[in-house]
Amino acid sequence: MTNASIRIQEYLKLKGVSNYKFCKDLGFSSSFVRNGTHIGSDKASKILNHYPDLNPEWLITGKGDMLRGTSGDIDSLDPKKIKKVVGFLLDNQPDLLKSELFIDFLKDCNREIELKKIVEDTESKIKQAKETLLKKINKFQE
Repeated sequence: MTNASIRIQEYLKLKGVSNYKFCKDLGFSSSFVRNGTHIGSDKASKILNHYPDLNPEWLITGKGDMLRGTSGDIDSLDPKKIKKVVGFLLDNQPDLLKSELFIDFLKDCNREIELKKIVEDTESKIKQAKETLLKKINKFQE
């Protein structure tokens, strides 16, 4: 089995997509993923067009994050937006509460938001400490 096939299986597992559905949706033979067929540029292109959140670099080389936009950039997290999206999803898809993947996603979001708060608090304390230190240095030099 090729490394790309293994990565495809990881992605499908994360997304909850069966090998059969994946192959059917893309017009691949049903043995494409299971047999570890090498993917050419035509198949990679088809996969990436059908699954736009899949990171091309990760698919081809295994480097980087599996999903686009998940590089750990916690500055992009907005708790209000997350709350709004989660509320919409739960209103329209109440069965999501039964999904372990969705619950894990919520836990990850909460952790990221907490980390963002810690980083912001630490940066604020560092800034205050620098200002205090500069004042003391200036006072000492007078």
